[in-house]
Parts: sequence; C-alpha cells; structure tokens
Amino acid sequence: MTKKEFDNVVEQRIKKIRTVLKDKQAEYAPGDDAFHNFKEAGRILGTSPEMALMGFMSKHLTSLLDMAKGQQLMTKANIDEKCGDVVNYLILLEGIMLESCGVIPDLGTKGLVDAMLCSRCNSPKAPADQWCPACTEELDRQYESSQGMDNGS
Repeated sequence: MTKKEFDNVVEQRIKKIRTVLKDKQAEYAPGDDAFHNFKEAGRILGTSPEMALMGFMSKHLTSLLDMAKGQQLMTKANIDEKCGDVVNYLILLEGIMLESCGVIPDLGTKGLVDAMLCSRCNSPKAPADQWCPACTEELDRQYESSQGMDNGS
C-alpha cells in the first residue's frame, strides 16, 4: 500500500468515526451523559464504567485476534467493522477515563484543562490532583488502617 493509499484509509476511518459515534450516541446515551450505558453496565456488573467498556470492546479484539491467526475469515467488511468498533471504543474509553480523573474538555479552546473540583466531594483542588486535601488525607488514613499501619495519631 502506498502512503497516498494509506492516507485515504485514515481519512475514510476519521469520517466513519464521526458518523458512527454520533449515531450510536443518540441510540446508547439518552440525555446529556455521553457515557450513560457504560456507567449503567458498570453498576449492573459491579465494576467501573471503564471495565464495562473493556468488556464490550473485548469481543471485537477477540474477533480481530482470530482474523490475525487465520481462524476467522478476513474480509474488507469484517476488518472495517471490527477495527472501527475498537477505535471507537478506545475513543470512548479515553473520554470516560478523562472524566473519571477530573479532566474535562475546554470547549473554548478545544484543548483539555484539569477540573478544579475534587472527584469525590466537589471541593476545590489543585489542577494536578485528583482529590482535595481533605479527601486525600481521608483516603490515606483508610489505606493505612487497612494495611495495619495505623500509628494511633
């Protein structure tokens, strides 16, 4: 494949990503929460939205692995569907992980800025931190207590 042909593959994939994510969001994310189904699946399964998404994505990865090993028919349609699904799941995973660690998209600059609120209690926090100082201390105490490191203070 020439570089020009590969560039065409990339451009076609980008167009498909936009179309599929927009169409599926209308189907799977009622309301304003782009990750509703993953959060609900995580709740039902007793796991995180990230792990729920990984479970959904794993069937497509397994199918691609089977194709690579010659155990499943490798057609243009199969490759397009499975690769497209995995790419879209990875984009969704990025969004869920950014949300989980308190990073939100800055719609003004199209860049990313750290959220200034604690992901546990919504109190102010430093941009590089996930939690505010009070939650950090509480979590540290809980961890030390669970590890038998409670020094009685």
